[in-house]
Amino acid sequence: QDWVEADFLNEAALILGIDRTHIANGDTVMLDAVREKGLIDKDTTHETIGEKIGFTIARESDFPIIIKHFPTWSSPLYKEVEKDGTNVLLRSRMYFKTQAGLHRLEFGVQENNYQNFAQRNEAQKKSWNLPENDERVRHSDLADVIAGGVPPLFGFAIDPDWLLIMFGTQ
Repeated sequence: QDWVEADFLNEAALILGIDRTHIANGDTVMLDAVREKGLIDKDTTHETIGEKIGFTIARESDFPIIIKHFPTWSSPLYKEVEKDGTNVLLRSRMYFKTQAGLHRLEFGVQENNYQNFAQRNEAQKKSWNLPENDERVRHSDLADVIAGGVPPLFGFAIDPDWLLIMFGTQ
């Protein structure tokens, strides 16, 4: 077997010991479980919590792992779909271990509907009680592009340290 595929909501529920509904909603039960497990030590953005949970899931695998179905609270940037009655994002990550640590390759279809993007952005601000000028959730050039009516975009991202490893400079 070359890699494993996993569902974010199911795996996070197992790791955190709570029902997947709490993970999907990003509610206080989930936040308390994340803090209790020591994944975060203070308030941070939902996207950072999504990353921490993803890395925790990946550490459990001996093979490269593709994690799919990130919940909508994990990022305002990706297109939203419904899976099993739960709103998730068209966002997947592949995590793999190297001598230098755990790295990720990210795939996703970015949102092209400004209304959806803005609603998720505002939901993050409210659930985290962030001030309007907080840099963690703010208006960006990407928001302007989305507002201009771009077609759906597919993208991927590589950790900068992985690029260094690939080019043999680390």
